Amino acid sequence: MRYSSVEGVRLLDFHLDRLEQSSSVMAFAMQRDEIGQAIHSYCAQLDSEVVHRVRLTLSPKGQINLTSKPFEAPESPLKIGLSGIRVASGNPRLGHKTTLRGIYDRARAVARAHGWFDALLINERDEVTEGAVSNLFLRLDGGWVTPPLSSGVLPGVGRRDFFLNVGATERPIYKRDLKRAKEICLTNAIMGTQSAVWSGG
Repeated sequence: MRYSSVEGVRLLDFHLDRLEQSSSVMAFAMQRDEIGQAIHSYCAQLDSEVVHRVRLTLSPKGQINLTSKPFEAPESPLKIGLSGIRVASGNPRLGHKTTLRGIYDRARAVARAHGWFDALLINERDEVTEGAVSNLFLRLDGGWVTPPLSSGVLPGVGRRDFFLNVGATERPIYKRDLKRAKEICLTNAIMGTQSAVWSGG
């Protein structure tokens, strides 16, 4: 989550919506109002001169842990490429943000090794799904498109915000689409929407 003294916790309701949905699916105890209050109390103690990246984890029994660190905005346009890492589109865990981040950590390592901001995953059908830390949007044929959740995509908070404020169509995306896209954008809740450039892979 992104917190600043000017805007508060950006898209907090979206974060809580997703947490509530995942908690229901995974049978985690969650008290939405209490968690919201805990987030506000925690953020009120942070340095008001700094933009913060706030991380919340929820245990199966409903215990929460909050940590933070300063947020440094990445330089735009962001460089991206393919990670070479495959996911199974039918894996239900891909639809939930959890601490089991093995494939995402591996993709992040690929990105760092190439000097990219992020590295994209692909599924068993050669569909591009998402980055290790971002959702993907392309401007193709006059409109914005993004991989559907059925490709094996996390329903990102930034993704939801893009749908509401810009609009996009869900459709499978392939490597060839990355090469012919008029524009590429990456989204996540912390950095918002950023322009990106295809670097290969």
